[in-house]
Amino acid sequence: MAQKFDYGLCIVCNEGIYNPLCPNCISNEIIAWLSEKNETLAKEFRKKGFVEDIDGGRCAVCNENSSYICPYCFTRQVMHWLKAKAGKKIVREFLEVFNFDFEHCGYA
Repeated sequence: MAQKFDYGLCIVCNEGIYNPLCPNCISNEIIAWLSEKNETLAKEFRKKGFVEDIDGGRCAVCNENSSYICPYCFTRQVMHWLKAKAGKKIVREFLEVFNFDFEHCGYA
C-alpha cells in the first residue's frame, strides 16, 4: 500500500508539507481533547488507528519520522470520522481547536 513519494509532499493532497506535525503527535492531542468531551469516542479513536506507518520527514514536536500526510489532510480525515460519530457541537469545537485550514478553502 505504501508508495514512494517526493520528500515533503502529502500523500493525500500532493501539496508541500509546511507544518511538519506528525499524525502521532496530532492524534495524542486529539485523544487528550476528546477524552474531556466524550471518553467513549476517545477510546474508539484510539482503536481506529488513523496513523499509517510510512516514513517521512521529521516532526517538529517529537523529532521522530512522521508519515507523509499534512496536518490539514489528517485532521480532515478525523473530522469526517467525527461527523459520523459525534454531534455537531463536538465537530464545531474540533474545528476550533484543530483547524489547519489557514486559508479557509476546505473543511466545508
